[in-house]
Amino acid sequence: MAAKGNSMNTPSSPPQFAETLLRLLLARRDRESVSGDLLEEYRDEIHPSRGLARADAWYCYQVLGFFFRSNAAPALLLFVAIIGRTAFDWLVPTTEFATRAAISTFTSAAILTVAGFLASWRSEDPLSGTLVGTIISIMIAPLVIFGMMILLALSHDAELMAAVAASGGLQ
Repeated sequence: MAAKGNSMNTPSSPPQFAETLLRLLLARRDRESVSGDLLEEYRDEIHPSRGLARADAWYCYQVLGFFFRSNAAPALLLFVAIIGRTAFDWLVPTTEFATRAAISTFTSAAILTVAGFLASWRSEDPLSGTLVGTIISIMIAPLVIFGMMILLALSHDAELMAAVAASGGLQ
């Protein structure tokens, strides 16, 4: 019983990686207030009612919410660019992909660069730009796969399958 009473007197803390990520996502002027409000809710309401593991999951979910809200537009643009390029390759087949590859590479790089620059500018920390670009890329990967599956389900006639095979196949 003494250990439990002792742990109640020791303030609980959310996962350090989530706190660090939150601070990298926020503007410098908002870090203390937003982080403090989340920490207060975590310690006063969430941790006592849900326990450590579920409170940590709640905190991580809140941080992801900040990330998604601040980076939804570039993630959506990158998704549309990748799916659009795939649809274009499938619907307008070619044997010369250099120009298309250059355009799509430049477009993707530009979207991630602008998203990273805006994140770095907002947070006043260059690391946040790298982090945002990386997380956006990881975040949309399953969405791109799902989007390609939908494209394939909508149109999978013999001509399209031949164009897919000519562009490198589904592998």
